[in-house]
Amino acid sequence: MWLFWKDIIPFEPGYISNLSRCWEEVAHLGVREYIKAGSEFSFLTEKRYAGKFAYIRKGCLHSFILLPDGSERLKLVVDEGSLIYEAYCSAGGCERETWHRTKKDVELVCFDGRLLHDPAFQKAYPLLIANVLRSTATKYIMFDALLDCMQKKTAMEKVAWYIGKLSDVRGKTLRLSPGLSQSEAATLLGLSRATMTRVITELKEQGIIAGFTRHTLEILDRERLAQLEQAE
Repeated sequence: MWLFWKDIIPFEPGYISNLSRCWEEVAHLGVREYIKAGSEFSFLTEKRYAGKFAYIRKGCLHSFILLPDGSERLKLVVDEGSLIYEAYCSAGGCERETWHRTKKDVELVCFDGRLLHDPAFQKAYPLLIANVLRSTATKYIMFDALLDCMQKKTAMEKVAWYIGKLSDVRGKTLRLSPGLSQSEAATLLGLSRATMTRVITELKEQGIIAGFTRHTLEILDRERLAQLEQAE
């Protein structure tokens, strides 16, 4: 069951945007970093980012992990107005290094992670601390949902689950904007681009969806889509 207050924007699996615009209030306390599109970086590897978290003021990036076989797995597409590494600074560590690849030119405002543990800062900016909680909780719920998706046996089940979830978190709407391209959604779900294309083609041929792009997704048969999500 998904419960939302009217002022809370429901998340799209694998994509967040404008979740933390309130951090503009303290941008003067951070250090600005400008990163060109197509660049890769890690907060754990580069010394200038050590112990910091960041607010993405402009731009968009892919957060991904490297697998033992040399391949990569997309964890999250983080668009402007959102935080990165706030969870690690709050917790004091992480289990797996995350890399970021900029999709567009990015402007970061980097903050010392100790701010989140500073009683004076907490007292002065309680709404920002609450926003960090919301940001980390949203990512937790998102990753938990994707973990459930990974238990699906077939590509069709995974894609049907993803499309169904996009619809569910918007009150079962049948027309929406996914935020992710087919290629990005494929990587998020652990599928090849060719497999994703094949499944989308099958869904269109069966009259279940009318199309799937980053900006437009139309579901024609929600009941049949739900059946495919649960197929054994």
